[in-house]
Amino acid sequence: MNFLLYMLGRASQNAPGLRPTPRQHLRARAAHAAAHGRWPTARDAYRTLSDAADAATLDILICGHLHLVCGEHLESGLCFSQGSARLHAAAPPAPTLLERLLAESGEWLRQGCYAQAAAALRRARARLEVLLAAEAGLLLATRRPVADSALESLAHLSDLTLRLLARAHIARHLAGSLRQRRLRHDLAPWATSSQSIQSLLDQESDRLALLSRQVPGHAQTEYRLGLAARAAGRMDPAAAAFRRVLALHPHHVSSAVRLALARTDAGVLDNAFHVPAATMRLFADFAAAARADRPFDEVARRLCAPRTPLEQSAARGNLAFALSELALLDESRESWREPVPV
Repeated sequence: MNFLLYMLGRASQNAPGLRPTPRQHLRARAAHAAAHGRWPTARDAYRTLSDAADAATLDILICGHLHLVCGEHLESGLCFSQGSARLHAAAPPAPTLLERLLAESGEWLRQGCYAQAAAALRRARARLEVLLAAEAGLLLATRRPVADSALESLAHLSDLTLRLLARAHIARHLAGSLRQRRLRHDLAPWATSSQSIQSLLDQESDRLALLSRQVPGHAQTEYRLGLAARAAGRMDPAAAAFRRVLALHPHHVSSAVRLALARTDAGVLDNAFHVPAATMRLFADFAAAARADRPFDEVARRLCAPRTPLEQSAARGNLAFALSELALLDESRESWREPVPV
């Protein structure tokens, strides 16, 4: 998650016809200022939000990102520390939300409820992505080496959750096969082995690598390839895939984190967090246009139409990737993420 881009999308999510709340006014003011390169104004608006007694965790993290862009490393570090602590927070001995989600997914797997297990794992992975971005911001604010941060352990946990998703996928198909043979389908989770999970991830990496060659320049495919390759232990292909994502979307923090770990330096993270004002303006216009469904879809159609079928697929995919960065990707455009090889 890039907190600056999320800020722009969040400011565009006000319900039409309803009077904006004071917080929504502040978020809109901050987004407008950031889109025009007025970083101190944007920071002041989010400082008001983050200083409130009932401040949202994401507002605190956005404030930390704005402090970082303004060169205020101490204040940035305090915000990222506070936000990260909130994401980890739980009253001992109660488990954190992340721990609860992982425990739930294991319990759903044991019960043979594979859709529920997958849903819990996806929620855990989304939580991990926010944590990774918060820890990356803290690393930049404190100017510590990558090796001294929590990034590697969080990225490794993300790899493990992807392997658990693979296990749920295998168990679901195995249970279906056992039912057809009138055998005990409840044994399916225990019949999945590390070798079968590794094989599935290797196959997925190979499939995505082929798709990457068939539909070049498709950020979603490259990102999925990077995640699958990393989870399968293929670190060099994973790093290459994340580099291709950043060539298309230079401010994709999730890819930058994993590439920084491969390089063991924070230079790529610095580039991801410091978004130029011109890019902010472009994403702000994009976020505003996305609220008008028909005009936006017409513009998207025109952007993709004068190209070859492969280029059209990549262009639509990258529009969806940008919308997901803004947290504005809805169900009607979800299919844009899928490449269409010709």
